[in-house]
Amino acid sequence: TVLYIHGGGFRSGSKNAARSKGLSSAFPAAGINLVSINYRLHGDGPVPSQPYLNMIAGSGGASEQGNYEGQTIAALAAFEDTNKALSYLVANAGRLCIDTREIFLSGSSAGAVTALNVAYSFDEAGIRRPSIEGVIDLWGGGMPPESIDRGSVPLFIAHGEKDKTTPFAFAEAYWARAT
Repeated sequence: TVLYIHGGGFRSGSKNAARSKGLSSAFPAAGINLVSINYRLHGDGPVPSQPYLNMIAGSGGASEQGNYEGQTIAALAAFEDTNKALSYLVANAGRLCIDTREIFLSGSSAGAVTALNVAYSFDEAGIRRPSIEGVIDLWGGGMPPESIDRGSVPLFIAHGEKDKTTPFAFAEAYWARAT
């Protein structure tokens, strides 16, 4: 099962976007469950709970700065919403035909930022999450590479060298650390 998190800079996007819809037909054809989620966006005025807000204080992967005012808070809300969705999948695995030993997180752009932080930064912030088997990072960034430790779940990265939004250097740093 792949839990897919859409992109959009934490300002826009939806599980109903074209990329999500394309994946929703390709993955099942390959025998993979795909779950695509929505999360609270900047315009929703999200208020993450305290453990997620603590990530700003330096105990986790989120920095205090974003590309726009409120982006970090919106990102933290996305992390929390993703963790809740992941917990829901595990709690309802039997009913949803999910093998809890084979759950992966994936996201594109802001969704990849979310997947990376949920997978690798929660321990530092003291936030618990269900077990996952790996991360599929589609042009993400915004997480300190040092959050990836020996024994962390495997990481697959797809990122174009000419990306004008998320620097390719993120992919290189994550690859180096994961290696």
